Amino acid sequence: MSNDGKMEFCNSLPHNVNFKNFQITTLYDSYNKGVFTVNSLNIPPSTSIIQNGIFSTDEYNVAKQLFMQMDFEFDGGDISIDPSKMFVLVSINTPIIGVIPYSTTTEYTGFTFDKIMKDGDFDC
Repeated sequence: MSNDGKMEFCNSLPHNVNFKNFQITTLYDSYNKGVFTVNSLNIPPSTSIIQNGIFSTDEYNVAKQLFMQMDFEFDGGDISIDPSKMFVLVSINTPIIGVIPYSTTTEYTGFTFDKIMKDGDFDC
């Protein structure tokens, strides 16, 4: 995600799903280390799509180093920074029935989010 990467979205419902905005915010020690954003997305029924996203941060090198270190630690490497201080917020803004604004934010620990992103069992 920190390299303006791609993300796969799945719609298992029998109707279109629309997002006005999808954001993943990474926090370490309560400080924002970067935001990955996908804007305006429409997913047809019973399909998955791959969408480009944009990563933005005020401290790109610091964020990249943090992500590499956390990835190493979560994969069993030596702990050099406190992984319990990393949290990820996933925020979605979407219209319900196409017109009613709805927003939701889910908070994950860094470890839980890492496991979700690396889960090889993704199936739409």
